[in-house]
Amino acid sequence: MRRCGYGVNQDETEDAVSGIGVVVTDPSGQPVAALTLAVPSARFDRRQVTGYLDALGEGRGADRKPARRRTRGPSGALSTAGGFC
Repeated sequence: MRRCGYGVNQDETEDAVSGIGVVVTDPSGQPVAALTLAVPSARFDRRQVTGYLDALGEGRGADRKPARRRTRGPSGALSTAGGFC
């Protein structure tokens, strides 16, 4: 979460539930809250992580969107790296 600015949970806490979350910081950079998006795993699409992050970024303020690092996955498709980061 610290390195990427977001975290992903895919069926790790609850079966059939996935989520993505971002930290909300105060002006000094201290964490004060978190925003999360939880969806049924059947509807969670790894290819949509960027869109989920954009929506969460808008929720916490456009100037504080999470950092994203994109790389090519094993199949050659463009994806967010390392388990999403």
